[in-house]
Amino acid sequence: SITMIAVMFLYGLMKGRIVTAKEGEDYLIRIPLEWRLSELEVNCAGGQFEGNEVRTNEAELTVSGGELQIHQVGGKETSLDCDGGDLTWSGSGELSRDIEVDCAGGDVSLTFDTGVDPEKVGYEIDYAGGTINLFGNIYEGMGAQERRGSNGMPYLELDVAGGTIVVR
Repeated sequence: SITMIAVMFLYGLMKGRIVTAKEGEDYLIRIPLEWRLSELEVNCAGGQFEGNEVRTNEAELTVSGGELQIHQVGGKETSLDCDGGDLTWSGSGELSRDIEVDCAGGDVSLTFDTGVDPEKVGYEIDYAGGTINLFGNIYEGMGAQERRGSNGMPYLELDVAGGTIVVR
């Protein structure tokens, strides 16, 4: 099943929608491109979720089976949690955001638009039993690394205990 919670403030009032798709159900939800959600939460426990050009200040995306693909435009905080399945995230627009990824199994892929300089991205990574590919640098086995980044660049917190995280 897939559950999506979207919250936005419109004319000073909080508006929210909860959509749950059970096995065999399909939904198409169109959000006008000029809207910016305050918060988006997606839990994918099977099936497939796809979000194109989603504008949200905060995103919390969880996959424990199935496949979740999303392209996020702008935002301040993004949390990705993969306990199995495939989670594909791409980002563009204003990139001064914090991105936290926890991977206990499955595969997580992050892709940034061309405005991100890998040498200026800050990160904190912990790896124990999985693999992290951070802009072509491979970390596996057990260990931790940290690097301060430049202003205006994303800050990544990557934690893998199984599975794979790839950042491009």
